[in-house]
Amino acid sequence: MMLASDIAKEAKYTRLSNGDLEVEGAGIIFKNFSGAPTEFNPAGGKRTFALVLPRELADDLAEEGWNIRRRPAKDEGDEDMLYTEIVVNMNSMYPPKLHLLFRYGDSEKMRLLHEDELFELDENIITDIDLIVHPFAHGRSNSAGSTVKGYLKTLYATQVPAVDFGGKYSKYMVEK
Repeated sequence: MMLASDIAKEAKYTRLSNGDLEVEGAGIIFKNFSGAPTEFNPAGGKRTFALVLPRELADDLAEEGWNIRRRPAKDEGDEDMLYTEIVVNMNSMYPPKLHLLFRYGDSEKMRLLHEDELFELDENIITDIDLIVHPFAHGRSNSAGSTVKGYLKTLYATQVPAVDFGGKYSKYMVEK
């Protein structure tokens, strides 16, 4: 399995005409789509994940006012991991659309996740992540100007299937 920082280097990043950031093949970490209580959010309710970024894009976004965080490299000679927190605001006037895809053998299925199903993105191994993030400039200022926060607009993620009994039952899709 590839590390998120390696995935981020291979992803395709496109700035759309409206300023949104489209990422094909995104690397994400610190998933909390369900808004569960965490060490940094003890009350819970805040739905977030971190989008891992290649250095050049992270530098560009930092200049625009995005809060870019750094996670020190584990091994000497490796680069630090750069990322930014993305908010999943389901209470917005225009909530994000999150799609979960299942692929195994000849079986393929996609479903639009409802708010009470977002925990599935936290609990399962997901790959092939494509997403669109909308930047929003908050009024608070820092040395670069306004603080910019990324809000998820669209996400497509493929769930890695659990393969029990050598895949004997993998052709059957479970309905919810």
